[in-house]
Amino acid sequence: MWSKFQPRFETLLILVGMVILCLSEHRVDGDGAYRYQGVLQLIEFANIMSLPYSFVGPVFSAPLMKFDQWFTISWFSRRYNFFIFILGIFFLYRLLRGHVEAQVLRRFFIILMFGSMFPHHQGRFYGEVFTAVWVAVGIMAVSLPRSKWRSFWGWTGILLGVANTAATIIGMGLLVLHKVLLDKRLRYFIPLVLALGLIVLEAWFRHGEWFVSGYENDRGTLTVMPYSGKPGFSYPFGLGVLSILLSFGKGILFYAPGLLLCFHKSLRNLDEAVRLGLLRWWLFLGGMVLIYAQWWSWYGGFFWGPRFFLFTAFPASFALAMVLVNPPRAFWGNVGVLALLLLSFWVGFNGIAYDQDELDICSLHNFQLEMLCWYTPEFSALFRPFTVREPLDTYSIVMLIYSGIAFCYLSLPLWQQMWTVFHHRLQHWKTQYGNLKEWRL
Repeated sequence: MWSKFQPRFETLLILVGMVILCLSEHRVDGDGAYRYQGVLQLIEFANIMSLPYSFVGPVFSAPLMKFDQWFTISWFSRRYNFFIFILGIFFLYRLLRGHVEAQVLRRFFIILMFGSMFPHHQGRFYGEVFTAVWVAVGIMAVSLPRSKWRSFWGWTGILLGVANTAATIIGMGLLVLHKVLLDKRLRYFIPLVLALGLIVLEAWFRHGEWFVSGYENDRGTLTVMPYSGKPGFSYPFGLGVLSILLSFGKGILFYAPGLLLCFHKSLRNLDEAVRLGLLRWWLFLGGMVLIYAQWWSWYGGFFWGPRFFLFTAFPASFALAMVLVNPPRAFWGNVGVLALLLLSFWVGFNGIAYDQDELDICSLHNFQLEMLCWYTPEFSALFRPFTVREPLDTYSIVMLIYSGIAFCYLSLPLWQQMWTVFHHRLQHWKTQYGNLKEWRL
């Protein structure tokens, strides 16, 4: 009975979850405000603002902005990244069905929606959602069994996503190199050349010069930190990698803990093409770490979590979904997975409910104390709510209840497996020590 109802219940969780995310607060602030105003100026005056931020992603919001202008609202354009995210889920479903168990796919999408960094990012007008979604979808499209149009649209998605965030060109380079070596076809360098060309062309449109990015001499505030105040790729590589991975306020292993399961044995049972796609997700992510580790603003500015590494949500959520469907046999293995699942859902809820609340100290005095939000647990966005109590608004309470339902449901296989192991051990202990007649003083 339950086996028939289960797919419907999981689908209902996904559909209701989409509505809840759609009704969340969608802000146009920070760097997103510049992107928003840039697109508005483009569609109203046919004039391109000279900004350091790419127009490749935001320009696709132009139809939504025109629609909003007709009705004198801003509801649709503010939800641009929400629509991109939902489209990404739809295309991943179309690509992966038939190659991945339906149960894994449904749980993958539930975790993406409520157990990752996406709940926060889809509520902003920043550029990371566009890049993360279309690169993830594109990589899977070019990795699955060959199809002329699937491959074309896959490379198109990757190209646009990379052009929207020029720093990810290193990740695309690793991806293309892997494809060339595997297939022994030099023609796969063409998308990389096109991406470079599009980045340069777009820079010319924004600045009137071919090789100007807008980040020239861009630098942070000079503070007590030894490498602060320097421009460009001035941060020590080793320290950058450690900070990107493990810092309490920005570390991707805290914000995408499912990454720790990406080499779990359950993934070996996947379709070979899907495993190839997962490997390429990792190659792209590796390229991002290589480039951002030396960037002076590796932390992504005064923003919730590791802003540049939203892409990590895809491999982390998929690995977690796979392990939930195929839970470990060991008791403590299940405890570990349960802890990672709980942290993942805390990340999703925290981004919606708390954001950067009670962290203004990190922006005071021209960001002189911002490093507190990078490295100190008490000032990490993830752990700050446990230090400073703050009441929840109505939407956050709804989000908490829904996330709790989703977490409890997804964790059931883990609890069942732990109970099975515990019950087996209990029977063993009972047999071994339960006969009181055998005991002596």
